[in-house]
Amino acid sequence: MYDCFVPIAWYLYFVNPFMWKWQIICSIFYLTNSLAWMPHVLYWKALDRKIHKFYLLRGGKYVKIFNMNPSGDTFFSWATINEFHLLTEDYEDFADKDETEFLNKDGSLQYEVQVQLENYVDHYVTVQDEIIYFMKQGTVHQPEIFEMVLRGYNIETSNFVIN
Repeated sequence: MYDCFVPIAWYLYFVNPFMWKWQIICSIFYLTNSLAWMPHVLYWKALDRKIHKFYLLRGGKYVKIFNMNPSGDTFFSWATINEFHLLTEDYEDFADKDETEFLNKDGSLQYEVQVQLENYVDHYVTVQDEIIYFMKQGTVHQPEIFEMVLRGYNIETSNFVIN
């Protein structure tokens, strides 16, 4: 939406069809060109919170989280399963961990699932109460285990018993 203002500002700057003073034209030109890139930057920054890979580690109490920014840099973080707090579908409240259904029957996600982590290392900086996103378009290879991890249950990895 903001991108449409850039050509208009350039047109006003060079053609000046309304014969406005140069102070108005320059302020419109600089304001639109400096703010038009903002939605794109915010979108790229939001992609940092999207999870690229998610592994349950041996012992069943920790997960390794990989996220990737649009330039291809990969960052990873560790989290304990008991720090996961599932959010509702409208992302407003904490969901009841036993009643929320976010997986389809085929094992894919119904909606973009958000989880709040108590402690999360984001780009090598520890952040508290960070919200991470699991994209709806992603592939879940073991849906039962993924579901129980997001609900906060510890999983014994020797025989995959859910505690």
